[in-house]
Amino acid sequence: MGHNQKTVLAITLLAIINLVGAQSLTPNIVCDTGKVTVSPPWHNFELCFDSECQMFHHRNTNMIYYLPISPSNGKVKVDIKDDNGTTVLSENCCRPEFCIDSSKFLSKSLLGNPHCWPVGAILSVAVMLYLTVSVILLICWTSKFLTRSKKRCTSNQIKNNSEADQDESTGMEMINTHGFAPTPLSGRFTVTLLIVLYIANSTSACQHGFLRHTTEMVCDQNGKCGYEIWKELLFNRIQSKYCIEIHRHNKTVGMVSIKLSAVKYTCVKSSMFFTRDTDYHIFSSLRCPEMGSCSAGQCDSLQPNETIPELRGSRKYPGYSACDYTCGGILCGCLLPTPACLFYRVAHIPVSKDVYEVFKCQDWIPRIQVEIRSQLFGVNETKNYTIQPYVESKLSTMNVTVLSIRKPDQPLINRRFAQSNHSTIILPELFRNPVECATRDDARKRFHVCENKIICSCSGGTTPHHCKCPDDAIGHLHRDTSNILPLETAYLRIRSEGQNIVAESHEGELTIAIGSTLFTNSSEFIINEQCDIVLHDLVGCYSCVHGSEVIATCTSQHKNEVLVNCQKYSFTVGCSPDGENTTVRINHDSAIVDEACYVTCGDTTTNLTIKGLLVYHQTANLSVFWHNSQETETEWGDLFDFHLPDLNPLVETIKHHWKMVVALAVATTTLLSLTYFLGPVVIIALFKVLYATLKCLAAPFLWMLSVARSLIIEVLRN
Repeated sequence: MGHNQKTVLAITLLAIINLVGAQSLTPNIVCDTGKVTVSPPWHNFELCFDSECQMFHHRNTNMIYYLPISPSNGKVKVDIKDDNGTTVLSENCCRPEFCIDSSKFLSKSLLGNPHCWPVGAILSVAVMLYLTVSVILLICWTSKFLTRSKKRCTSNQIKNNSEADQDESTGMEMINTHGFAPTPLSGRFTVTLLIVLYIANSTSACQHGFLRHTTEMVCDQNGKCGYEIWKELLFNRIQSKYCIEIHRHNKTVGMVSIKLSAVKYTCVKSSMFFTRDTDYHIFSSLRCPEMGSCSAGQCDSLQPNETIPELRGSRKYPGYSACDYTCGGILCGCLLPTPACLFYRVAHIPVSKDVYEVFKCQDWIPRIQVEIRSQLFGVNETKNYTIQPYVESKLSTMNVTVLSIRKPDQPLINRRFAQSNHSTIILPELFRNPVECATRDDARKRFHVCENKIICSCSGGTTPHHCKCPDDAIGHLHRDTSNILPLETAYLRIRSEGQNIVAESHEGELTIAIGSTLFTNSSEFIINEQCDIVLHDLVGCYSCVHGSEVIATCTSQHKNEVLVNCQKYSFTVGCSPDGENTTVRINHDSAIVDEACYVTCGDTTTNLTIKGLLVYHQTANLSVFWHNSQETETEWGDLFDFHLPDLNPLVETIKHHWKMVVALAVATTTLLSLTYFLGPVVIIALFKVLYATLKCLAAPFLWMLSVARSLIIEVLRN
């Protein structure tokens, strides 16, 4: 072989190697009914499934991805991009058929989607019904068997006792004691309990409620005008949370929830007086006529605030003085026969150093606490705010104003309060404080100048122990916990925060106006003119993340948008002379949808109907990368979820295949009859077979243990 031939051969081999290498580095996407095979380039690249992308570095092996199912069975756009974000290769791959995952026997998905396999759905119902009734029959038979065994043992014991006691001369009385016997639940109570649990499981705490919308055009000082959209929300004891969906191009892009906490009211004090906890004591002095202060007419002229020398020890306490005539003469220990004088003073002696301020609340200033939770474009944010009534507050992306508030009408907030540095007491309506001081210093340092407010009832005599004073003292109120804060009732909770009184209540009503650029951006400008609109069948799933979609085709003379009003919602549809298609996303809670709607175009109102059969699909719209990184659930894993699907499609399927249902009902009844009559025999036979099988399997193992034991004993003996 010459030199030229060798050169040509080498060049040819190098060309073939480069061609094979180039082919191996050429990216490729192969779609096969839910399976995507990606042949990556050698360098760095970005793989995208719709809007979800992930970067890879130096991958030289094929990558296989399985697409998750979707109720809409839409295609997935698969792109391979380079480092600069330029699309190198793009393919539209089909998802797997939805019914592939919903055709599992004895699965909740099959019960919710019987159209995927009608025969399997009906057979699943028959098998579940048979197993349920069989378990009930087994429980009844076991209870009956145990009851009979107990009665048989009891009768044998009574018989033996009676034979043993025949020879005894004295009779004995037998007392049957009643032991604990559980009472089975009635069928009506069981059904009611199951219905309540099902409803509680399917109830959503957040409500959309009734919102009033207002739209205004506002212009600033520069002449720039724009729309401001406000939503008014009415909060009360029943409606404490609202959910507002944020739309963009007829698609839900997020949700804002506003939750109202208990409204806090702060007391505005109106001080009445100051006082201390006291106990009354009676100082008395008996003087004979013309002795000491007992002069003629002294009892008649004695003033309540006057203190005679005989009672000078009571001057440092607030109270009042009084005098009664009593017996005189030698028999009463006096020289003169004229009446003697019994001087006494009712004094209020403080029992503690705490000074109480007695006040009423002339007003209650509300503080409104709201929790705003936003879910926009996959970003969750939760913040708590405190707002004042009638003042516009800037909260995150919205402006909030409390337009009106109705305070709870509770008698407790109109009562008097007595507050010290250590406690706060609610005074009863008829409570009369014994002593009232004008200032706090008077109560603390000059208590004797305070004013007495009670009068005691004293009967005549030679001693003052017959006086009866009102039992009104703050110390007595301390013994009753219903007068001490914090105090909580069914509608109100009152507590003290430092020197302030705060009341919390879920009662009352308030109206909050919320304005946000989110509402303006999600609104559409509608022109009312003649149009022709057609609604196609509704497709998708119910009570799921995907939701359902309906395509509306609208034709009009000019390009505009019209408003379609339904019973529970409204949406806008674009119109054009060529007939514009608008995809509207709607969330439903039932499988069979037959919603009446109407649209007004010009002066004509047209009635429309949204119809469709939605599928049961509880799996979220998972990421393709996440879907391929998780293990597949077991075939009957969804049976552990007690959230039942809508059974109306299953009922319709049973009606349509009524002949099969009749045949399965006869077969199921026959099997239940055989189970009822032959069930115990079969169960006992199964237990015997199981015991014999276990014994047969355990025989070699027991023989080996016996041989090993014999060998160990023989070794130990030697």
